[in-house]
Amino acid sequence: MRVFPAPGELTSGWRAAMIAAWAMAVWIIGAAGQAGDLLGYDAWWWSIPWIVVPFALPLLTLVWAVANHPRVVPAGVVASVITGGVAVLDIEGAPGSAAITACAAVTGLFVSLAAIAGRMPREAQRGVRRGGRGAPTGRDVTWPAAPHPSATPAPPSDAP
Repeated sequence: MRVFPAPGELTSGWRAAMIAAWAMAVWIIGAAGQAGDLLGYDAWWWSIPWIVVPFALPLLTLVWAVANHPRVVPAGVVASVITGGVAVLDIEGAPGSAAITACAAVTGLFVSLAAIAGRMPREAQRGVRRGGRGAPTGRDVTWPAAPHPSATPAPPSDAP
């Protein structure tokens, strides 16, 4: 069992954020379609052959987030753009559903872009510890063999 994510995978906190965001996005899109149907403003995709369109990529992103797939962040961005396109096509027939679907798309986009910060760096696969304050500097950590030049030497002892 792996303890740390592999390079390119999300850390546990960002993985949980992606799972929560895309699960809510799928739920919100379904609720918007159902609400539009109840109010008489059917979305263009709220019929049998087209109902898969707004759910396919958000569900794929959700499944990849659960599996911690290394490509979940780009999939989230693409799913957001496609979901935004679905919302744009809904403006004419179901403006309320379009607004809610657009909010779900924007939320998914923001969480996906923010999750870039939670990806494990590629340097982690080499097992090399880098210098600096957590940021790679391009050089390996070397520990000084001698004391720092500003350190003062101990006074000589007079004992034999």
